[in-house]
Amino acid sequence: MVNVETLYDLFVFELQGARRLESELADATETLARQSGIDSLDDRPGAPFRERAGDLFERHGDRADERARRLDDAFDALDVPVTTRDRTVPAVDALLEENEQFNNVVLDDALRNPFYLDVLIKAEQLTLQCYESAVDVADHLDVNPEAVEAVEENRDAAEAALGEARELDSGSEIESLYDRLAEQTPMD
Repeated sequence: MVNVETLYDLFVFELQGARRLESELADATETLARQSGIDSLDDRPGAPFRERAGDLFERHGDRADERARRLDDAFDALDVPVTTRDRTVPAVDALLEENEQFNNVVLDDALRNPFYLDVLIKAEQLTLQCYESAVDVADHLDVNPEAVEAVEENRDAAEAALGEARELDSGSEIESLYDRLAEQTPMD
């Protein structure tokens, strides 16, 4: 990993983090899409929400792949190699670990997708913050406009993806699911 000594180095470091995050997010949402369809332990309510969540996870994975490709174009415009092998994003690793822990203890499959949606929202918030930070730094530099345009486009796409996830998180399907689950929850 290269030392960060200048504002330009910070910009590249932010882009490397965003690239790594997008790659991790694409893989994670593919897993979430697969896991979102699990309904083997029970026949609890939530099919409409489960279907919408599964579709959302698939679309977010595709979008993360698209944003990663745009970042590759930004690196090309900067004439900087894409070097994310040594770059980690501990916050994403923690989210994925939390998801794994949840999968090991969840016994009611109807609870999976609300939790998975929360993981996705957290990941998209982190992604959006990476792009906002990179744009803020780029505003103070004279870097290739193509690179900045790619970053701004990704920021806007991440913001839209986050909005879509939040919309599902506050929609009627999840409210209906929560209401039905609350009716079945004993309150000692």
